[in-house]
Amino acid sequence: EIRLDPEDNSCDICDKKTYALKTSRKTCYSFSLGQFTLISAYRFCGVHKYASARSNHILKFHSQLAMDIVEKDYQVTYDLVAKVGELRYQDHRQLGEIRAYLKCSKANIDLPLSTIAMIAKRYLILCKKLHEKNKDKISMDIKMNGGYILHFDGSTEQRSGKISFVLKDSLSGHILLSEMIKSENFAEVKVLLEKVRDLFGNPLVIVSDLRHWFILVCQ
Repeated sequence: EIRLDPEDNSCDICDKKTYALKTSRKTCYSFSLGQFTLISAYRFCGVHKYASARSNHILKFHSQLAMDIVEKDYQVTYDLVAKVGELRYQDHRQLGEIRAYLKCSKANIDLPLSTIAMIAKRYLILCKKLHEKNKDKISMDIKMNGGYILHFDGSTEQRSGKISFVLKDSLSGHILLSEMIKSENFAEVKVLLEKVRDLFGNPLVIVSDLRHWFILVCQ
C-alpha cells in the first residue's frame, strides 16, 4: 500500500487550513513498483467548499504526486505505459511477448493481452498529446532551418483496412503529422497536406512517389 496526501494542507484560494474529506483506494500496476494499492487522501476548505454558490460540486485538494504517477480513472501508471510502448513500438514485440516480459521482470505482473493492447494504444495517445503540446518548438526549429522539406507516404498491413499516413520534415527530422486514413485518394491526402500547411506554412520542397493523385494534390 502507498498512501499519498495533498502536499499542502492549505487552500489554494484563501490559504486557510483544509480538512480531511475522504480517501480513495485503487489497485495500480507499475513497471517499477509492480502491483500496489494507491490510497489517495482528499481535503477541502471550509470557506471554499463548493465550486460556486449554485453548484454542489466540492473543490477537492489532492496529491499532485499521485496524479504524476497514474492518471485519474486509470490503474496503469505512466511508467508502465511508457515501458509497454517502448516494447511494442521500439522493440517491435508482440503482445504475448510483452506479457511474458512483464511476468518475468521485477514488476512480476500478469496482465491480459487485451489490457496490454489498450496500454499500447494509450501510449500512442499520450505521444500524440506530447507532440501537439510541442508544436511551437517544432515551428521554431523549422524557422531556424529556413523552412521545411515535406516527405509524405502511407503504409499499411495486409487486410488491415487502414493506412498509416506520415508527413515528415527531413531537415529537422520532426514528424509533422501522422494519421490513420482509409485511402490514399486525392480528398483524404489533401486534408492532411492542408493541415500541415496551416500549421507550418508552405514547404520548400515536397518529396513523394509519383502517383497521379499525389502530384495533383501537391499542385
